Amino acid sequence: MARILLIIGTLAFASHAWAAFTISSTTPARNQSAVSPDTDIVVRFSAPPTSDPLTSVFVHGQFSGRRTFSVTASGNDWTIVVDELSAGSRFFAGEHVYVTLLASITDGVETLPAPRTVAFDIKPAAGSANFNRE
Repeated sequence: MARILLIIGTLAFASHAWAAFTISSTTPARNQSAVSPDTDIVVRFSAPPTSDPLTSVFVHGQFSGRRTFSVTASGNDWTIVVDELSAGSRFFAGEHVYVTLLASITDGVETLPAPRTVAFDIKPAAGSANFNRE
């Protein structure tokens, strides 16, 4: 019985030690719509990343093009703050935004299994329209 418990305990430790380094979640979520134009982008990893985020991440807006940003790393999270286009707005209304995370991102032991692109849509501007049926 002691041998069985030792084997189970060893397997449990081994499976934890060899868990793959992955992206656990992103905020905004993939394909989310109506995102605020002043949103911060948060990437949560399965372990604290050790890569330089400024060379491992690209942010691109459909209308605004490649964007510059700063990153704050805290534990397993990278918070990406895109530089403003104008006062209070980081993206254009209705813009489709792509965040690309390179496969070279590492936790010091493993790299991501593949690059990942997360896309989301910025909330369109408020407006009104009249439709006539003829």
